[in-house]
Amino acid sequence: MKIKLLVLTLFAIVIGILVNNERIVSNSSTPPPGNTGSIGSGGNTCNSCHNTGGGSGGSITYTIFKAGTTNVAHGYESDSSYDIAVTVNGSGNSTPKFGFEFTVEDNTGTPIGLISGNTLTNISNTNINVNYASHSTANAITNTWYFKWQAPPAAMYSGQIYFDMAGVYANGDLTNGGDSISTNSFTLNNCTPSAASISATICSNQSYNFNGTILTNGGIYKDTLINNTGCDSVITLTLNVHNISSTIINASICTGQSYAWGTSGALISSGTYYDTLINYNNCDSLIILNLSVEQPSAHTINQTICCGNTIVFNNQTISLPGIYLDTLI
Repeated sequence: MKIKLLVLTLFAIVIGILVNNERIVSNSSTPPPGNTGSIGSGGNTCNSCHNTGGGSGGSITYTIFKAGTTNVAHGYESDSSYDIAVTVNGSGNSTPKFGFEFTVEDNTGTPIGLISGNTLTNISNTNINVNYASHSTANAITNTWYFKWQAPPAAMYSGQIYFDMAGVYANGDLTNGGDSISTNSFTLNNCTPSAASISATICSNQSYNFNGTILTNGGIYKDTLINNTGCDSVITLTLNVHNISSTIINASICTGQSYAWGTSGALISSGTYYDTLINYNNCDSLIILNLSVEQPSAHTINQTICCGNTIVFNNQTISLPGIYLDTLI
C-alpha cells in the first residue's frame, strides 16, 4: 500500500510539472489578450504569466509616425494609417527572451481602429480585424516589432484614443519567475490637418531661413509643422531670387581736379572705388569706378617772324615779340 501511494504521488508531481511547463511554453508563442494594463484589460499586465525578480532595467518604448513618413504623430487623423514600433529592453539575463502586447482603445476600453502586422515584423494576429498586437514567438533576437494602426472614420469615433502596451524581458529558463515586466501608454486626440502657402523674395546675395533651413536658390519648398490641434500643418514656400546688378565706370581727371563720388565726396587720387545703390528689383546695384589722374603736359614753340609780318596763335594775331601761353586739352 505504501509503494502504491508513493508511485501515485510521483505521477501527480510529474503531471503538475508538465501542465505548468505547457503554460509557460504556450505563452512564449502568442500570449493571451488582455494583458496591457489598459482600461479594457482591467489593468492586468503580463504578470499573470510572469513573475518579476530576475532581469533589471526592463523597459518598453514606442514610436508612432504617420504612415510612409517620418512625421511623429502628435494627434490622429480620422481614417488615416500610422506606423508603430515597439521595443523591449532589459539587462541582467544571459539568455533573455522578449515579448510584448499592445492595444488601442477608446475611453470605455473598447478596441478602436484596426491593427495589422507588416512584412518587417515577427507579430501574431496579422488579420486586420484583431484588436491587439503581440509577439508570435518570444526569442532572443527580436526585441522590436513593427505594425500598423488604422484610425477609425470620424463617423465611427473621433474622441481621445488610448494606446497601452506591456513588455516582458524574460530570462528564458522555462519557468514563470525571474522575468522583468514593463508597461507604457500614451494618448492621441483627433486632429485636423492644415496647409498654408507663403511667398518670399530675396536677392542673390541673401539667404532665407525657412524654419531652420537656410535657402539661397529660388523654388518651391515644403515643411511640415504641428498645428494647434496636433496634426500636420504643411507649409509651402515659393521663394523668388532676384539678381543684383553691377556697373563699371571708367573716368579720368587731371592733377588738381576732383571727381564727385557718392558719399565719399570728392576723389583726387587714382584707384578703384565702389558704391552700392538699389536697383529696380530692390536689390543691390554695385557701381565700380576706375579713376585715373592724368598729369598736365607742356610744349614750347619758338617762332621767328620778319618785321611787318604776323603769326596767329590761339586765334590771336601776333606781330610783336614776346612769350605767349595757351592751354589745350
